[in-house]
Amino acid sequence: MLRENAQKEFNFHNLYIFQGTDKDLNEKSGIQYWFTGHKLFAYFWITFCILIPVVAAAVPRIRDFLKRIYFPLMPLWMGILFLVNHFVSKICEGMNLFSGATPIVETKETLFAFLFMVSAVFFCFDHKKQLKSKLL
Repeated sequence: MLRENAQKEFNFHNLYIFQGTDKDLNEKSGIQYWFTGHKLFAYFWITFCILIPVVAAAVPRIRDFLKRIYFPLMPLWMGILFLVNHFVSKICEGMNLFSGATPIVETKETLFAFLFMVSAVFFCFDHKKQLKSKLL
């Protein structure tokens, strides 16, 4: 695994299959370009944090269905924080505030992790609140 890892670490997210470049640092193209680790993560958070909450807010039948199956519906205000994190990092990358994008990317990833942790705590308390209201 270490040989196939872009940063020579023991983890999955830095495997070359998930990187934007191959082992020779050539940019990936074609379908491989659209399925890097960063892009897969972006597809996930945009869908989970933005698209599903917006559709659920706009279509009551979908919102009711998601509630029936206990789908953890991200509050729109929290989804906006994910967007802000993404756009601020892109602005900082464009301004070349550091000698490379690595500090900005690492900060963005840390903030995404923090936002997901906060959302998990929110879901936990919200679920407990829903259970209490059903018991009363």
